[in-house]
Amino acid sequence: MRTLLMVLIAALVVTACPVAAGVIDGSQVNLASIRGNTATTSNLTDGDPILPLWPLGVPPRDVRFRAGGDDLAMPWWQLDFGAGVSYNVQDFEFLTHTIYSSLTWRIDTSLDGTTWTTATKGMPGADGDGFLVSSSGYIKGSLAAPVNARFVRLVVPEYTNADHDYGVILSWMRLAGPNTFDVTPAISIAQPLWSTAGTPTITDVNNRTPVEKPLLTDDFVRGEAQFGHTWGTGMSLGYIGEDDNRVFVPIQMTVPLGDLYAVSAVGISTMSDDRRATEVDIWISPDAEGDNWTLVMTAPLPANEMRHYEFEFDRTYDAQRVRFDLTKADNDRGECYVAQLYVYGSNVPEPATMTLLAFGSLSLLRRRWR
Repeated sequence: MRTLLMVLIAALVVTACPVAAGVIDGSQVNLASIRGNTATTSNLTDGDPILPLWPLGVPPRDVRFRAGGDDLAMPWWQLDFGAGVSYNVQDFEFLTHTIYSSLTWRIDTSLDGTTWTTATKGMPGADGDGFLVSSSGYIKGSLAAPVNARFVRLVVPEYTNADHDYGVILSWMRLAGPNTFDVTPAISIAQPLWSTAGTPTITDVNNRTPVEKPLLTDDFVRGEAQFGHTWGTGMSLGYIGEDDNRVFVPIQMTVPLGDLYAVSAVGISTMSDDRRATEVDIWISPDAEGDNWTLVMTAPLPANEMRHYEFEFDRTYDAQRVRFDLTKADNDRGECYVAQLYVYGSNVPEPATMTLLAFGSLSLLRRRWR
C-alpha cells in the first residue's frame, strides 16, 4: 500500500510540474553563449567586451589587443563561467578582424583564476611556451584532451605587419567541449546541430515567401577562413532596391524549435552601428506549423549600437516556433544586419503521458484496495 501511494504521489507531482527531459549535446554548445558568463580584458586592450557573446569586434564595442612587453604584461581576453562552475573545454574558434599578416596567440585555462595552465602547449606548431603563429582571420583547432576550467583566456602578445597603434581586433570566440547539458533557460534552444527542429526562415512581408537561412542560429560552423567572415554568419536583410535606392522592408525571422518548450527569453545580435533595425516584435506560436501567433513584446534596439540584446518575458510561453519581426530601421540604406538569434527556455512535459501515468497509478491503487 505504501509503495502504491508513493507511486501515485510521484505521478501527480510529475503531472503538475514541468520535467527537464531534454539533454543537449554539449560539444555543440558555445560555452561563451551560456547565460551568466562574464568577459573581461587586460589593461593592454582597448574597448569593452560587454557580453561574452558575438559580436566583440567592431567599434565602438570592440576588443583591440595592443602589443605588450614581457610575459607578465600581455593583452588577453578572458571568459569566466562563474563561481563554483566549470566546463570541459577542448574545441575553439575565434576570428580576428585585422589587416595584419599574422599573429601570435595561445589559450590558457584556470580553475581558480590564480594558477594558469597553457592549454595549447603540445599542440602541433606550438613553441615551448604554448604560443602558435597563425595567419590572421579565422582560426580553429582542438586541444589534445579536454581541460576542466572555470576561466579561459586568449592571450595575443604580438602581431606582425602592424601599421596602426592597436594590434589585433577580436571579433568573436567560440569554446566547446564534451559536456552534457539539460535544457534550461541558460542554454539557447535555437543552437543547431543537436536540434532537429528545422531550418530558420526569413520572410519578406511584401512577397510572403519564406527563405531558408540556416546561419541565423548557427553557433558552430563558421565556414572557410577569409576576411569576408569578419561579419560572422550575419545576414544583410530587410530592404528592396539596389545601392542608394534601397528601401527598408519589414521582415520576419522564424525559428522552429522542433518540440514544445516553455520559452522565457530571447536574444538577438546585431552587426552594425548604422545598418540595423531599431525595433523588433517577438511572437510565439505553440503550433508546429506556426499557426495561432501571440505577440509577446515589442522591444527597442537603440540606434547606433551593435551588440547582443536579451529580452526577458513577463512569464513563460509554450512555443514550438518563435518569430522575430524587424519592424523599423533607422538608416539610409534600408539594411538590417543580424548575426544570431537565441531562444531560452525549458522542456514542457507531454500532458498525455503524464495523465496516463497518473491514471495507471490510480488503477493499481484501486485494485490493491479491493
